[in-house]
Amino acid sequence: MKSRIRPHRDVVTLLREALRLTAFVSPDVLVMPSTDLVQSSVAPGLLSDLQLLAESEVLFLVGSTMDVDQLLEGKRAHLTDTSFEGLLEYPASRRRLRALHPVLQARNIDTTADVKSRWSLDVEGLAGGTAADGALASFPVRELHNAYHSIPAATSPSAYERALHAVPDRLGSHAFLWRVVEDLRIFDLELTPQARRRIELALGWNWAMGYLTEYRTTMVGRLPRIGIVDCGVRSTHPELIVDLVEYRRALKMIGLLDAFGHLSLEDVIALRDDPSVILLRDGLLRNVHDHLSRPSPDRTRQLQHLVGFYAEACDAARGGGSPRAVMESVARLAVEHGTRSTAVRPTPRPAPENDPATVLIVLALAEETAVVLECAKETLGPLTVLEDVRTGQVSYEVRWQTGRGQLLRMLFTMVGKGQEQAAATSAGMLADFPPRIVANVGIAGALSPDLKPGDVLLADQVVSYLDNARAESDGGGGFRLRIAGMGVRPDEYLTHRAHQLPFVAEEELAQARTRLARRFPGDPTVSPARPLVVGPLACGPVVGADQAFTAWLQEHKRDLTAIDMESSGIAAATATSGMLKRVRFVALRGISDAADADKSDLERRTGGSIRRVAVAAAFEMLIVLLNSLPREAFR
Repeated sequence: MKSRIRPHRDVVTLLREALRLTAFVSPDVLVMPSTDLVQSSVAPGLLSDLQLLAESEVLFLVGSTMDVDQLLEGKRAHLTDTSFEGLLEYPASRRRLRALHPVLQARNIDTTADVKSRWSLDVEGLAGGTAADGALASFPVRELHNAYHSIPAATSPSAYERALHAVPDRLGSHAFLWRVVEDLRIFDLELTPQARRRIELALGWNWAMGYLTEYRTTMVGRLPRIGIVDCGVRSTHPELIVDLVEYRRALKMIGLLDAFGHLSLEDVIALRDDPSVILLRDGLLRNVHDHLSRPSPDRTRQLQHLVGFYAEACDAARGGGSPRAVMESVARLAVEHGTRSTAVRPTPRPAPENDPATVLIVLALAEETAVVLECAKETLGPLTVLEDVRTGQVSYEVRWQTGRGQLLRMLFTMVGKGQEQAAATSAGMLADFPPRIVANVGIAGALSPDLKPGDVLLADQVVSYLDNARAESDGGGGFRLRIAGMGVRPDEYLTHRAHQLPFVAEEELAQARTRLARRFPGDPTVSPARPLVVGPLACGPVVGADQAFTAWLQEHKRDLTAIDMESSGIAAATATSGMLKRVRFVALRGISDAADADKSDLERRTGGSIRRVAVAAAFEMLIVLLNSLPREAFR
């Protein structure tokens, strides 16, 4: 910014205006990294505004620790012997941190270590991150790939990857910034400005996603008169971007831009608590922003009513009074006219090719859900919490684009233990969020000696073994159960595709195993060999913990491979919902035990880690499977 906007005071002025607009349009508390406060040359000019926001509980500061001196020592170590070193003026930085210390919070993760870990995965993805159609796996991988092709000298891909891989170890305790890498001369290849820019974007994306994931928030993506600052997040998660340029346009469209321009920061903070202003901001203003930043084909028709409202709002603004009074009067006018509820809500229309396809991931147990959500945040991005006010059912959503260009709306929901509970809750979710694919992910006990803890089973049949069972006399005054069983076949195409994963997704499978090994370092149950077994899955209300029970099941169907307690209920709900329109169903179960008397002892010996490994392995296999599918599979 400083190279494009001069003098320096103009940068400060623009950022103060942007901070004021951000505080107004955000319903949430603002999150500010301590690095920005300590190292930025514009921070002194913003300090009074930041203090006011902090005192009003509109902003909090986050860093590696709440100890100011320890935080500064860490920053000093990060920047030693680099061109950034002069930016850290210790007494001034300490005064700024002290001024905001009441709202300083410690992050749950180490920022630099997080980016280094993400970087290593990106370089591994660069080595083998292409899908069958040649698409690259993620934004950072694409940027690193494009950077390689901007390097002037002839460099082999392997040499480029080795040089990138070596960076984290050679950095030591220095900050993970590309300018620091260059200052320390620890990257062995010469870069063009274009290559440097792309590598910086790859780093910036990972840095931003770390905050977005931890705090489940959004970020400013574009600043008036400054431009795009979103580090590429807009290209992968547009729903997480707040565009201040479009918010200014939205204010103009409802006749409020001039009044807002004359508000003080104190006025902005006060207006955040005005009920009519909240309704205006979270209803009409946000809807107009969304349609301006992500246009829809029927935007013109949807915004027609704004013509009349704009005229009335301008009349109200001309009525005189302070800028704050004008804002309040227009907000009341919006509420009176019902613009919040009727303004620009999109009307149903045929889904275009780039609309997301919904994938519903159904989980039974709280521990399964916790592991899968943790994996999803790391692999896919930050999650949004959805709560059904009618039923209290809580779900989690993330948008993710597969390696073959299909945008997916991934929904995660916990349905509870048992077939009936799973069927009932799944049926409700299927009605509220009609999916293209339903995936049941969780743990199972092995019935076959071919399955070991850490393996993953994809069911080609789900057999509810007690359905239609017959109680017959055993000839001795008692009875015995003769099993009939009812089977449901998961989607044939997904089963067929799973068989082909070792051939069509070899690199993705290797990356999945690498992620598992990183999550569970040194755990012997992380399966390094066969990643997936396909076979029949038994389902019923009985916990399998004895070999005699296993033998009894296999007398009925000798090829049963594993047992769980929910899959048949979810499969039945999916089959019923898909009578008129096909809904694909897949069950992926990580093996956590051998369904025998050693089950509890195994869990004790592993401290429960075997269950976490099993469910994480099943989720990783689902991601590999979805990533390999052509777009036609979601139609």
